[in-house]
Amino acid sequence: MLLRQTRLYLPAQIVAPLVLLLSILVWAHLLPADELGKVALVVTLADVLFALCFVWWSHFVLRHLPGLLRAGDGERFRRMETVVLAACVLVQLTILCLFSLFYFTASGWMFHCAAAVHVSLKTLAAYWGDRARAEGKVFTYSALQAALPACGLILSIFALRIFGPHAEIALFFAALPLAAGVIFVLRGRIGAGRWDGKIARDAWAFGLPAMAAALFSALALNVPRFAVDLWLGHAAAGAFSVAFGLGFRAPAFAVMLVTAGAYPLAVQRIEQEGRAAGFRQLSANMLLVYAVCVPVALGLAGIAGSVSQLLLPLSMQEKGTLVISLASIAGLLRYLRAHTTDQVFLLASATRPIAIIAGCELAMTLLFCVAAIDMLGAVGGAAGLLGATLISAAASAIWSRSRFGFSLPASALFRIVLAGLLMTAAVHFLGRAESLFALAIRIALGVFLYLLLLGIFFPGMVATTARFWSRAVTAGKEKVS
Repeated sequence: MLLRQTRLYLPAQIVAPLVLLLSILVWAHLLPADELGKVALVVTLADVLFALCFVWWSHFVLRHLPGLLRAGDGERFRRMETVVLAACVLVQLTILCLFSLFYFTASGWMFHCAAAVHVSLKTLAAYWGDRARAEGKVFTYSALQAALPACGLILSIFALRIFGPHAEIALFFAALPLAAGVIFVLRGRIGAGRWDGKIARDAWAFGLPAMAAALFSALALNVPRFAVDLWLGHAAAGAFSVAFGLGFRAPAFAVMLVTAGAYPLAVQRIEQEGRAAGFRQLSANMLLVYAVCVPVALGLAGIAGSVSQLLLPLSMQEKGTLVISLASIAGLLRYLRAHTTDQVFLLASATRPIAIIAGCELAMTLLFCVAAIDMLGAVGGAAGLLGATLISAAASAIWSRSRFGFSLPASALFRIVLAGLLMTAAVHFLGRAESLFALAIRIALGVFLYLLLLGIFFPGMVATTARFWSRAVTAGKEKVS
């Protein structure tokens, strides 16, 4: 079931993070550093405002919408959803306009309007993507998460060539295709709203700690960008954001490959068979997440010098290698925690521990980043985040075990991490690649070595897979004959 869910969501999981990575690289080559810095900060604001305004409701929808639909409360939910979304959009726009006017004081009205359009459409598309995932609507989810953002990136490239390298051009045209998607999903769904006190209380009780956790996490992940911007200026923030985003988005890309269908499957198991079954499904999810994410993040750290030299503009290469390495490991720790041990608390409907851990992570990130930037410059932004994510990941794992008895599959996870570390050391010692082809060769060798090590460390899995394919081939031959 997990593999089937993963296969259904796989196209969107590949395209969506690739679009984010390509956006970072393409805009780095098309925009001046100060304009790039403004774009990066607005994109960051979209993540923060989604966490502040939408996550409390989005988490409730993901966890409880299937149960509401089975109970025949779909119409009550849709009427309440209209009220909630209208309030969320209004609050978000108010906060965004005030922040934009006071923070980007030197920018014109076109930039402020483009920022408002970009953030509004991006957050609405993110919510409706989660809504589609809760209902198992793969096509809608794929369109909102992958196809339309890809169209936006292509449109922004042409617009920047035609209208000039300005932040507002990139922001507006990148978000424009999302308008069509949002209008499409709203058609027939949004009608007369009606306040429902019971749904509101249930959503708020479940979602408030989740919202606090998501907000703290979003702020923690983006503190380095704002800290570098405040200390060193827009141009430094733009250069830092490219390397930081490239490193941090790589594990996000990996984790998105396998998690879109994983959490709803764990919810289904816990609803139908109880907590123990849900935790067993989460353990299976965890092994898959680690097996995919660990080699991507650690492998990127191993070839960061080659990536910086070949993909980043010359002005960003000096510190890019170290920033990419630190950010990729920080992203690995953050996304592994979010999609493994943090989900123990969500499945148990106890979201307060997530909020506490995320709040502590934010405080540590602020403290570590300020100290590290003062000593190391822009590189300190990534180093500070890495220290905070390491402590937070350990706290989440310990708390999930002590509070709910969730046991990590420690032996299997250790073998996966060891395979990733050995692969990383091997590709690192090959030295820097002088061309994209040479980089591709190193990546291919790393993948081969990692799979070989997994085969050695998990012989039982290899035998099971071999038996499966043997039976499949035999059945195919019998069918042909």
